[in-house]
This record gives sequence, structure tokens and C-alpha cells, in this order.
Amino acid sequence: MSPNSTYRSGVIKFSTKPAGHDAARQRENQRRHRARVKGRIEDLEAALSKTQSELNDALRYIEKLAVEACRLKGVVNTSDLTTACSVARDEEPQVEVPTATATHLDEDGTKSDTPVPLQYTRPLATEKQTPEGECNDEPTVEDETADCPSLPPPRPGESTILCREAYSIIKDRSSPEGEVDSELVDEWLKPGFRRAIVPGSGCRVETHVLFAFIDHITST
Repeated sequence: MSPNSTYRSGVIKFSTKPAGHDAARQRENQRRHRARVKGRIEDLEAALSKTQSELNDALRYIEKLAVEACRLKGVVNTSDLTTACSVARDEEPQVEVPTATATHLDEDGTKSDTPVPLQYTRPLATEKQTPEGECNDEPTVEDETADCPSLPPPRPGESTILCREAYSIIKDRSSPEGEVDSELVDEWLKPGFRRAIVPGSGCRVETHVLFAFIDHITST
């Protein structure tokens, strides 16, 4: 062994790092890791809160659109009936009024015929008596086409649907095992019954009452 090797092996190495440096560095690394995890959790919670708020806004908008769709459906039904009545009036046959001739003597004593329009008076239309059924204040499945004039009219902005269409929807949504009890239907729809908007069109019912009943029969 050379003298230099003996000298190097006998040298004591001193560290320039203070005592406990490694433990302090480990604690610092752990602190930074916890801070990063905490920050990530806060970011996720903020994103979740924002998404939940947007979802609530979307649900409210969907509900608003559903109500508007029901209202417009009622308006369209009424408009179709009014249009049909207008078309029926336009298609009435035109009555041609015949003319008569009046004979008189001219100054020279000769006869001449002069057309004279006849006075024509259109006869008053006989009002057709439409049976309104035993409707009173509580329409039933049997008199779904009755006007029910004793019921209150639809309020401004209130969404309604024809009774016969409401009963048709209920029939389509009912379970295949059997038909819905008519007494149960009448009991649920009673608060929403309204009289006809146009005479002869039939009674109406509030759409939110109808949908509440449909939700009841489909969820049970």
C-alpha cells in the first residue's frame, strides 16, 4: 500500500450540511405535497359547484320550455278549431238573387221591360242545440266532449288541454295490465276542469294537473 493511499484512508470527511437537514427536507417535501393535494381538492370542489349550478339552471330552463310547449299546444288546438270554423263559413254556397222584370209604358205607348232586383232576406240560421251532457261542475270520461258552461273559464296565461285529449293521453300512459279507474281520473282532474273556449269544442283541463296525475300513475 502506498503512503498516499494510507493518508487518504485516514482522512475524516466532514459534511457541510447541518445536523437534521435530511429530516427537515423530508418534512418540507411532505408539506408541499399536502399543499398540492389540498389545492387540487379545492379546484375540484369549485368545478363541481359550478357544474351543479349550471345543471340547476338547465333543469329550470327545461321546465320552462315544457310549460311553454303545453301552453302553445293549447293555443294551436284552439287556433285549428277557429280556422276550421272560418273555412266552413268561406265555403258556404253563394246565393244568387234572381231579378224580375217590371213592365211599363214608354211615352210613345210601347211596352218595355226593366230588370228590377228582388229584395232577398237571408233567413236566420237555426241554432243547433248541442247536448251538453250531465256535466255540471264535474266532467267525467263519459261527457268529455261537453262544453260545461257552468265551469270557470281558463285564466289568462293558464295552460289547458281539451278533456278528450287529456283522457286519450291518460289511456296511452296507463299500464298495460288494465285501464285506469275512471273515478280516480275524475277525482284527480276535478280541480283543473275548465269550460270550453269555443262553443262546441268541449271542456278543458289544466295541463299541470294532467301531468301530475300521469306522473302518479306511471310512478306507482
